[in-house]
Amino acid sequence: MSIASICAALEAALRAARGHLDFVVTDAPADEYSLFKLLDEAIALASRNRLPLRAITLDMERYPNIGPTYWHVEVRGNGAPGTVRLAFEEAADKAA
Repeated sequence: MSIASICAALEAALRAARGHLDFVVTDAPADEYSLFKLLDEAIALASRNRLPLRAITLDMERYPNIGPTYWHVEVRGNGAPGTVRLAFEEAADKAA
C-alpha cells in the first residue's frame, strides 16, 4: 500500500475518531525514508484533526536509526514485525 493510500485511510479514521485512535499499518514501509515520510504526514494530519499523535510502536530492528522519540512523539520498539502502530489521543483536559 502506498504512503498516500495509508494517509488517506488515516485521515478518514482521524475525522471519525472521538478522543482516541489506534491505527495499525500492517504493510509497514520498507525503508526508513518511507517510514519518516509516513510519520511526518501522520503528525500533520493529527494536528489538523486536533488528535495528537502520542506514541509510535514499531520493529526497531527494521528501523535501527529511529531514536526514542520522533519529533515530540514517543517511539516504542516492541512492535510486531512488518507493522507500525500509531496511537492518537486527546489531552486529558480536552477529553473531559
